Amino acid sequence: MFDIDKTGHTVNCQVVSSTNPEFNASALDHCRRQRYAPATVKGVPVVEHHHQTTVNFSLDN
Repeated sequence: MFDIDKTGHTVNCQVVSSTNPEFNASALDHCRRQRYAPATVKGVPVVEHHHQTTVNFSLDN
């Protein structure tokens, strides 16, 4: 879960659920690197709280 600030950067990244804690640090790093178009209200950028996404990892043999 994370918030998107007025500039489109992610803040307050946190893992809510995990099937393998060994990937948590990588998932958080991925979250912190993401950029979004900020939400707007009447054309003014606003913070979007409690945005959620799923990060899936796969390993090659």
